[in-house]
Amino acid sequence: MMIALFINVNPTNLPFGPIQVGTHKDGIVRISNYGVNDLIIDQIGLDSGFEYFVYNGNSGYTISSGQYEDVSVTFSPEEVGYFVDNLKMESNDPDDVIVIVSLSGSGVLGDVYGCTDVNALNYDPGAEFPCDD
Repeated sequence: MMIALFINVNPTNLPFGPIQVGTHKDGIVRISNYGVNDLIIDQIGLDSGFEYFVYNGNSGYTISSGQYEDVSVTFSPEEVGYFVDNLKMESNDPDDVIVIVSLSGSGVLGDVYGCTDVNALNYDPGAEFPCDD
């Protein structure tokens, strides 16, 4: 038996990690329709609308059976700190009317690919300090 509507969102947690203040990083979320009917995303956007996360897509989508839509979120911190938000989408899938993707990232000073401002990383308990100075 085929399921009429089945939304699949991947990932459901999008950690951007430490990003140098004044720069940005893009992340992709894939919304797939594993059902046989059209999946309608009525609304999609950021929960809080916090200015350091930007959703770069349409306000809604219609996704045919077996198809997907990739949507983009950009994290561009303008200050040091740990920031969180949610990408929230509402669909016609009766089992998952609301799907939330958790977004997180840290704004840091210094080079994030070399030695990073260790004080900024304290905002993100999962962040790693790549240098031994």
